[in-house]
Amino acid sequence: MKCRLLYLIGQLGAGGQERQLCYLLQAIDRKRYHPAVAVWSFREEDRYVSDIRALGVPLYSLGASDNIVGKLRAFRRLVGTLQPEVVHSYCFWTNVAACWGARNSQAVAIGSMRGGFPYEKDEFDPFVGNVNSFWPRNQIFNSLTAAENARRSKSPFVPRHVYVVRNALDLRRFSTVPVLNGRRIRILGIGSLVPVKR
Repeated sequence: MKCRLLYLIGQLGAGGQERQLCYLLQAIDRKRYHPAVAVWSFREEDRYVSDIRALGVPLYSLGASDNIVGKLRAFRRLVGTLQPEVVHSYCFWTNVAACWGARNSQAVAIGSMRGGFPYEKDEFDPFVGNVNSFWPRNQIFNSLTAAENARRSKSPFVPRHVYVVRNALDLRRFSTVPVLNGRRIRILGIGSLVPVKR
C-alpha cells in the first residue's frame, strides 16, 4: 500500500519553496508514495499550478476567502477525507495549520523552516512566529546552519526534532560552456542579501 502524503503550501507562485516542492514531486517514488498538495491561497494562474498538475498530483484549494478559521476547517476536512499518513507543511507560516489539521487523525505532522532561524520566526509577529516555530514538533530545515541555530536557541519556542533536507537543483536547466585555456574565468552570483536568506 502506498504511503499517502499531503503537502500544505501557502501559494504556488514563482518562488523558491514552490520550485523545491515541484522538484520533490518530480523525484518522489510513485510506487511507494501517493502525494497530494493543499494550497492555502490558491490561484489558478500561479506559476507552478500547471507543473504540479502535469505530474498527476492532485491539487486542493482551501477556499478563496481570507477567512483563516474557514481555511483551517477546510484543511481539517481534507485531512479527514484523504487520510494521509504524513501532513507536511512546506512553508513556515502554515506549520501550525498542518499541526492542527493532523490533530485527532493518524497522520504525523511535519513542519518546515525554509529560511534562517531565528530570522524566519522573527519575520512574523511574535505570536505567529513562535507558534510556527514550536508546532509541529518535527520540522525539516533546508540548511545545516539554520538547524544548528534552532538546536542552540534558548527560546522555548523551538521544534523538538530538527531534520535537514537540502534544496535540490535541476542541472538540466543550465547550459554548459567549455572553459578555454588561458582565459580568465568570471563568475557572477545573484541573490538576496538579506538576513533571512543567510
